[in-house]
Amino acid sequence: MKIGIDEVRRVAALACLEFEAGGEAQMAEEMSRILDYVDQIRDVPSDPDGSSLQQPPVRLRDDVAGESLPADVVGASAPRFSRGHFIVPKVIGGE
Repeated sequence: MKIGIDEVRRVAALACLEFEAGGEAQMAEEMSRILDYVDQIRDVPSDPDGSSLQQPPVRLRDDVAGESLPADVVGASAPRFSRGHFIVPKVIGGE
């Protein structure tokens, strides 16, 4: 869809925009390209009930308790760790 300078000026007035020299022509070109993309999207076939857009169900593993990592391994990656606990700054009431 081709956007003309008059349409750009109308939109610019509604949006309180000002353009430098040549800016209106550039904006007309950019707006035309955007509307061309929108037209391409309109051409994509769609399913009214949306069923073709649904993905197949994801197969999840069973939620079973497993062996935990040793505390020293977990604590090695933490900035502060003591006696099996992460040490974090106090959030409420300051430090």
